[in-house]
Parts: sequence; C-alpha cells; structure tokens
Amino acid sequence: MAAAIDPRSRFLPCFNLINLWGAPDFFSGPRLDHANLYDVLQSSGYEAVQSPWPAPVPDGRFSAFGLARITALSQIDEVARSHRALGFQSTTVIAGSGLETDQALDQYCAALLEASVKHSHPLLLETHRGSISQDIRRTLGAVARFPELRFTADLSHWYVGNDLHDGDFKAKLDALEPIFARVRFVHGRIASPTCVQIAVEGERDHRPFVDDFRRLWTRCFSAFLAHAGATERIPFAPELLPAMAEAGGVQYPLYYAQTRRNAAGEECEESDRWVQAGYMMAMARDAFAAAQREADSAARSAP
Repeated sequence: MAAAIDPRSRFLPCFNLINLWGAPDFFSGPRLDHANLYDVLQSSGYEAVQSPWPAPVPDGRFSAFGLARITALSQIDEVARSHRALGFQSTTVIAGSGLETDQALDQYCAALLEASVKHSHPLLLETHRGSISQDIRRTLGAVARFPELRFTADLSHWYVGNDLHDGDFKAKLDALEPIFARVRFVHGRIASPTCVQIAVEGERDHRPFVDDFRRLWTRCFSAFLAHAGATERIPFAPELLPAMAEAGGVQYPLYYAQTRRNAAGEECEESDRWVQAGYMMAMARDAFAAAQREADSAARSAP
C-alpha cells in the first residue's frame, strides 16, 4: 500500500489528459469524451489536470496546468498570455529543437522569463530530448546564467539520452541539484536505459531502473521542499503517451507505449496506461513521503 499523505501535503496529484489520447479498446479508464470524466478523476484521487490542448478545463474542482511545444521565439509571449487567459496555473514548455547555438539557447531562456513575468504566468522548461534542454551540461550552464528558470522534470528523456544509469548514479544526482532545486512540476514516466517509456510491474516493481526513478523523484521533491515557497504545491502528473494516436483525421505513430502482438497477431499496446498512471502516482506518493520525512528530520536536528 502507498504511504499515507497528510491532506495538507504540498504534493498535488495531477492527471495529464494526454494519458487518455489514443486509448486502445482494452483501456480500463475513461475516454476523453467520457460524460463524467472529472468525477472519475476525482474519485481516483486526482486534484488537478494538465492539458496539452489550448482550451479551458470545464470543471472548477480541478487546478489546471498547460502544455506547449514552442519552435520559435515569437510563440513564447502568446503562449504565456493565452494560457493565463485559459486559467492554467503554469505551462510546461518544450522549447526549440536541440540544434540551437548557445546564443539562441540564451535567447529562449530570456524570452521564457520575460513572458512569465509580463503575464504573471510561470513557463516551466521541460527536460526533454530534441529541445534546448536535452543536454544536461548545457542546461546546467543555462541555470548558471538564468537562475530564475524553473523546470518540469520529465527525467525519462535524460535517463535515456544522457545514459544516467551508467556510472556513478549518486554523483550524477548531486550534479543535477541545481536543476532539482528549480523543479516545480514532475512528469511521471519511467524509462529503462534504452527505452523512454516502460510499463512497470506494479507499484512495488524494484527493477534497478525503476528504483532509479524513485531516487530521481525523491530528489526532486526534497529539493522542492527545501527551496520552494512555503505555500507552493508540486504537481506530479503521469504522462504516458500512446503508440499510435489520431489528430485531425490523421494517424500518428508516436512509439511511446511499447507494443506486442496479441493472440490474433495484431500489434497493440502492452499495458493499460490508466492502470500504469495509478502505479506512477502511488510510487510518487511514496517518494514524496520519503522526502517529507527527510525534511522533517533535518528540521528537528537543526540547531
């Protein structure tokens, strides 16, 4: 059973609506067009939603957060303005392509901060491959130059792309502390050393790469408790994408969810992303509880 969390906790269980995109027939959760979608989410313990679609969340019970992919500097100001108008509390931003020069990277960072202040709307830079934050060393350098940057930690991308599993894992965690201290949102996806989205075998899965993510999330939560404002809550949102999804009448192969051949020889997703999201949330609650215990212990021992 997952650790109990005080209802006054600063942990905010959030559901990323993209988990429902391209749901296969065997999917056990609600569909995006489910008439009682938000009742189901609330009864499942979620208190917030994150949406990749630029539309208001039609339910006042939930805090709402946005997502955006930005491929040009000119888009940043409009995303901040429009997402604030939609009622989103912050927006997770995937910025650029990863091919930017150091000068262009700095222009992106400066524009993100300027728009965040101008529109009183936090833009959180996501740690994501194929973007300006795909490389750990460059991202740490950006933090040194722009210490006001804040992040959404999707550490599956770095785990694969920067081969975090190999070598001295603790030393790598310590090197990432300047990033962890600035994380204000966490995406729940677990990667193996070679695949960005892996189905876990229940919330007590203790394969080495799964335990690595427990450590990564605990470090994010510990740094948040140490550095964020006393009234801030940190959203944790499972983000599990489909293998194939439709948009505008076109089928897009995304290859996030792993697929297997079923008994009929048809290729289908190997796991139920609704169930997997529940496992992620249970593991994150445990990680937050561990971080809270560490923080409480440190406070008690302080002179």
